[in-house]
Amino acid sequence: MTFPKAVFFGDSLTQFGWTHEGGWLSILASTFVRKIDIVGRGYSGYNTRLCKPLLPILYPNKDSLKDCKFFTIFLGANDACVTPQQHVPVEEYKSNLSWMIDYIHLNIKTRSVATLREE
Repeated sequence: MTFPKAVFFGDSLTQFGWTHEGGWLSILASTFVRKIDIVGRGYSGYNTRLCKPLLPILYPNKDSLKDCKFFTIFLGANDACVTPQQHVPVEEYKSNLSWMIDYIHLNIKTRSVATLREE
């Protein structure tokens, strides 16, 4: 028996969603046990520049996401850092996110793409 998947792709906020007591991914996995598999792909310290090339490696084709019903991209904390090693300028950040959204949209059957906008 296989279950549909929800993939959560992001930085340390995603990676540590499993490790701390009451972590948000742990809570989701517990809430949806035997209904949907929660897949956490968190990369501590990564920004959109580093995560962008990971998507085609992790999910090279439609078959790699065939059971995916929900995909989130949770990035931006490291992009906004002032340290030059992690900082990504806003225009590049937007371009990287747009590319990642388009890539995922091409590889899974989505009904819509929702984004959070700064106001």
